[in-house]
Amino acid sequence: MSDGPHRSLPMKRNWKSVAERADNRSFGVDDISTAMIPALAGDCRDEIRPGLIDRVRGIVEEQESLLIKDNVGDRIAALRAEAGHGIGQRFIDNVVRIAAKDIPETVDLVEAMTAALAERATRGSWQVEEHYLRASTASRANNVRARLEQGRLGAALDGLARQILRLDNDRPARSIAKRDGLEEGPRLK
Repeated sequence: MSDGPHRSLPMKRNWKSVAERADNRSFGVDDISTAMIPALAGDCRDEIRPGLIDRVRGIVEEQESLLIKDNVGDRIAALRAEAGHGIGQRFIDNVVRIAAKDIPETVDLVEAMTAALAERATRGSWQVEEHYLRASTASRANNVRARLEQGRLGAALDGLARQILRLDNDRPARSIAKRDGLEEGPRLK
């Protein structure tokens, strides 16, 4: 008997864990939300080039102390080539969009990173759903999709955004805590 379609999912181990929790009703929505944080943190490590966050923060923090502001959007847009791909590009796009309306502040950086993380979580959920549609039944895929959406909505993306932007002293979670005892398994309903 197969352990489930999540085993053959062509994604990183943390995303497979998210898929397993979404497929298994023994895990609650909060377990899915908790599993998404290390998966997204791993994506950030892979998709955001080193130094990008510090450079964007430096530009924004510099503007907060200036009396006459310069065009932050152009300076940040110039970093697009250094942004890497995926989340890094979306973060730059979001900051440039905010800068078009107003001078961005540190709070706006958190908002921009949270939006980039939410988009990446949605893309990851779509990948999982597509795999379940191919490897399982449509009803099972729909169930997984609904639980992944609930998990994404409950995930503390703003907290992860603050960690990635190095606004909090806490480091992003590296992996999901393993539950290996009888008393540490998924909650029973």
